[in-house]
Amino acid sequence: MYKYRVYNKYSTKISQIENEQKECIGYIRKFYKNVLERVVDYVGNANLINRFEVLNSNQEVVFRAKRGNPFRWKKYHVEYYYKDETFEFEMIQKDFLKVTNITEFSFNGKNYSMEQTFGAWAELIDKESGKTIAKWKIKFVSPFYGNLEVLDEEYEEYRLFLLGIFHAYFYGK
Repeated sequence: MYKYRVYNKYSTKISQIENEQKECIGYIRKFYKNVLERVVDYVGNANLINRFEVLNSNQEVVFRAKRGNPFRWKKYHVEYYYKDETFEFEMIQKDFLKVTNITEFSFNGKNYSMEQTFGAWAELIDKESGKTIAKWKIKFVSPFYGNLEVLDEEYEEYRLFLLGIFHAYFYGK
């Protein structure tokens, strides 16, 4: 299980990601390109501009997610840097009525689905096997913490990627 502090939606404060032994495995933060974006986001109630970065323990960027047009359905452009490769894909909300919180995407030659129902853990599922790979949830009791549990050991090396997609899509709204 991995844990990190969640700040308010306006905060650009970097949050340390820890494993169960309280060792730092990386960092996560919201960022703006400039002060104007920050002001616009503040006026828009922190829902207009959502950009997140996940950094490894050496503070090198390994994951970036940017929200598309906030006035349409939820859509994130994702970049993941792993070893010498860059993976890019989009997560797009499947239910245009916004009743459920489901997205599908392809990564590294496989198709995945992410879903969260109110109050439950969000889950990442391999669509071919139906296997749950990881789950994520924010504990909404002060202080707020995000929790990631990697259920499939094959995906342990992608833990920062998993945390990034969950945080961006479900916390970033």
